[in-house]
Amino acid sequence: AAPNPTSSSTALGVGLAAFANKMSDKTMFRNKGLLNLAWQKVDLNNGTEVKDLFDSGTLDLLNLSSLYGYRIHPQFAITALGEFNSSISNFLEPATADIGVGGTWTPNTNLTVVVHPLNYRFAWAGLGAPVDATSAVGAKLRADYNNKYNIAGKDFGISSTLTSFLPYSNPTSLVNGVDVESDLFEYTWLNTISFEVWNGIGVGVGFGLRGADFEIQDEVQSYYNLGLTYTL
Repeated sequence: AAPNPTSSSTALGVGLAAFANKMSDKTMFRNKGLLNLAWQKVDLNNGTEVKDLFDSGTLDLLNLSSLYGYRIHPQFAITALGEFNSSISNFLEPATADIGVGGTWTPNTNLTVVVHPLNYRFAWAGLGAPVDATSAVGAKLRADYNNKYNIAGKDFGISSTLTSFLPYSNPTSLVNGVDVESDLFEYTWLNTISFEVWNGIGVGVGFGLRGADFEIQDEVQSYYNLGLTYTL
């Protein structure tokens, strides 16, 4: 009774959240990488040409960050942050890169809150965008939370990253002889939750939200997935 009773589909999704930290009494060095990829292919079996699975991407997200700081208090440090946000298949189309300085609050080992009032952002819009690559100075905000809980003898893990850029002024680009303003305000919230079932193997949920007016897709973007996890 289905509209396409002889159809078949194949889907695959991969999510990775990894971090490497080196801490001392006076310095901290925090590095984090987030990767989410998903593909889905549908074959209607009616002679229509269908792309291969890995040519049918539905989600492609890459976020890399590196934070270095010198502590002036056990919970506060003067820091420098570099962050890169793009995709893999459409590398730099669009993408953003940030570098800035400011302060970081670390109330415990699981939470890191970065406030950098002096941050330089460079943005690539990608092919087909109304403006060329551009840049601006603004404030960079980022919060990372990573924790593991033990519930009934099983591990319950959470990884959450919220990052945003607030430009002090919007740059302009020359398009067909006319100055066009680019709004570089952006926010991204990425989450991974996993529950161990047996020997590190478990069930995981990933979801995210992103808003970036500069990108071709200027509406709020979102994704979610549910699947198998393995925690090292």
